[in-house]
Amino acid sequence: DGPDGPVPGVAARYGYREADLRVEGLAAFFAGLGLKPDNVLGVNLPNVAEAAIVILAAWRAGLVVVPLPLHWTDREIARAVEHAGIRAIVTASKVEDRPCGEHMRDIAADNFTIRFVIGLGEEQPDGLIDLALVMADLGGLGAAPDLQRRGNAADHVAALSFSRRDGRLVAVPLTHNHLIALGRAHADAAGVASGATLASSMMPAGLGGLCALATALVADARLVCHHGRSVEGLVAGTVQSGDGESGPLHLMIPATLARPFAEAFDAAGESVRPALSLVAHQPGRGETPALDGWTVTDLSSFGGLTLVPVRRVEGRRAAPWPAGDLVLASGAVAAALRLKPRMRAGDRRPSASTGEIVLEGAIVPDAPWPEPAAGGSGRVLAVNGEGRLRTGVFGELTADGKGLRAGGMVADSAIVAGETIDLAALDARFARFPGLADAAAYALDDALLGQRVGMAYVPSDGAEIDPEDVAAFLEADGLGLLERPSVVAKVAAIPRGTDGKVERSALFVKAEAPRAAKAVVAA
Repeated sequence: DGPDGPVPGVAARYGYREADLRVEGLAAFFAGLGLKPDNVLGVNLPNVAEAAIVILAAWRAGLVVVPLPLHWTDREIARAVEHAGIRAIVTASKVEDRPCGEHMRDIAADNFTIRFVIGLGEEQPDGLIDLALVMADLGGLGAAPDLQRRGNAADHVAALSFSRRDGRLVAVPLTHNHLIALGRAHADAAGVASGATLASSMMPAGLGGLCALATALVADARLVCHHGRSVEGLVAGTVQSGDGESGPLHLMIPATLARPFAEAFDAAGESVRPALSLVAHQPGRGETPALDGWTVTDLSSFGGLTLVPVRRVEGRRAAPWPAGDLVLASGAVAAALRLKPRMRAGDRRPSASTGEIVLEGAIVPDAPWPEPAAGGSGRVLAVNGEGRLRTGVFGELTADGKGLRAGGMVADSAIVAGETIDLAALDARFARFPGLADAAAYALDDALLGQRVGMAYVPSDGAEIDPEDVAAFLEADGLGLLERPSVVAKVAAIPRGTDGKVERSALFVKAEAPRAAKAVVAA
């Protein structure tokens, strides 16, 4: 664990041997509860070492790991439970001051598919299985189950990530092979070698956290889990991670933290900089600033679909993706990136050098969910007729035709903290507020989150709108935290094209110009 533990009474340091014993015992316990291969385990944990033990034990028991992010609302978690068929959840008693244990217990009471809630940390609420008591009896738990798989066991789904598309959560099935390929691709691109230390502030069951765990395993590296309450704390923890016991130090963080982290690190006067791996939705959206003098690898998630690694040259701005095969230094082809002709929202005509980016290859998810062997069928990801994964990211060829750069999204959307938010879907949610003649969403740039959501509204005749009432209404309506507007602006009219679609750029100007003018006057 990093030094800034978020769960009371939880701090751990494991060698591979001790970790293996805990993984084996916990896998046996999962099987003893009646959880069978391909059952789904929800993971609602912060970034602590014990979370890695839970995930590895789930895989050894043949389970599928599903992230339940700490910032999700009850409705988002309920959708994930229904979509993935979650049978059990591992959570923390508390994360900082938030009572996650009670929260997950209450959600389980309303969802009958959830049979068990297992708690990590001190002061467990009633109704939870205390993980500490389970681990105290490692000798009596027996061996992990002997899994009998059809075909190649590594082709079975290991984890589900979630992406947002068309205003809904979409499951992204990742097999064991996909995760190993992600780890190898990241280790190769970033230069994470045997004996290195990889410190990570990514949440454990999200795509970035799973990649960090896989990278440490395939590279035979040491993994340090940081919770990161502040940039200064992250700097201090990173320095402590490189304590001389291991080799070169690498740090994996969200790309939006890159600039403040680099500035705080240099201000602290540290002489040895870690190599940075920056997890971003896509380059070119203000998430990936130039970092001269730093070793940087960009990991682009394409909205939670995969992580495509590209090493920068001398820390400058993110390099373009290759237009074709992404070949790593080892000679392996991690993925192929191509353009599929398609117009972006607001464009008038197609272009030979632009279109939607589509992906295929070892790091690109292509498994169906639910797995046919588990009684389900069908593909939930958007795949074109050639079997390539549609990303929803609009791409443009570089001048030499060898590279691809992101040019926004095919559909109207904002990228908030790495998640794709469908703005057209939010229009309808906003318009349900009583007393509005019209409403629409727009995107604002944000130094920390990449972008935020703004709400512009036209009141009905004589209606007075209180932004606090709007916030309360949207919270009661189940809108996720990242979808809720940080700005509520009154406008005379919502600008729309002849087809009735909202013109987002014009809306941004109409909504933000009065606020900018007020700021200038105040200054």
